[in-house]
Amino acid sequence: YMVKEIIGRGSYGVVRRVIDNETQIEYARKEVAPDFLEVDLLSRYQHPHIISLHHFWLDSATDLLDQQTTSLYLILELGSGDLDQKSIPFCPNYIY
Repeated sequence: YMVKEIIGRGSYGVVRRVIDNETQIEYARKEVAPDFLEVDLLSRYQHPHIISLHHFWLDSATDLLDQQTTSLYLILELGSGDLDQKSIPFCPNYIY
C-alpha cells in the first residue's frame, strides 16, 4: 500500500488514506493496539451502514526506547464524510 495523509485520529489510533499498489483502489488504514474484537465484528457483518474490512495484519517494531511494540493494521473501506457531521437517529439495534 502507498500510505497517504492522515484522515483521522482517535483515542486508540490513527487512520490514514492508502492506495493499493496493484489495483489503485483507495482504502483507509487504521493502526491500533492489537484488539481483535473489532476485527471479529467487522468480519462477521456485512451491512450498508457498517464499513467493510478488506484485510488486516499485525506488525512488530522497536520504538525509540528500544521497547517492542505491536500494532494491528486494518484495511477498511474508505468512507465518505465525517460521521460527527451526519445526523444519525438512535437505533437500539445499530452498531455505532
